[in-house]
Amino acid sequence: MYPKSGMGYVIGAMCALTGILATGLPVPIIANNFNLYYSHAKLKDELRLRKVGCEDEDESEMHSICSGDHELEEKSRKELSL
Repeated sequence: MYPKSGMGYVIGAMCALTGILATGLPVPIIANNFNLYYSHAKLKDELRLRKVGCEDEDESEMHSICSGDHELEEKSRKELSL
């Protein structure tokens, strides 16, 4: 079974393009959501490691590292709100 008229070819081409768009458009959306989740998880893990490091080390030595925790939390919240 195949199209025999000009109108059949046009309808067939439209169906093919619609199928390509229907399967191709969700892929970038899913990839973008994955990247957002991955960066959030990475920031969360880094924050957890910093907090553990702040509790274990002497405060005078770790003050410069631990003082950035608030900024890291704020960055994570901003990324989630996007």
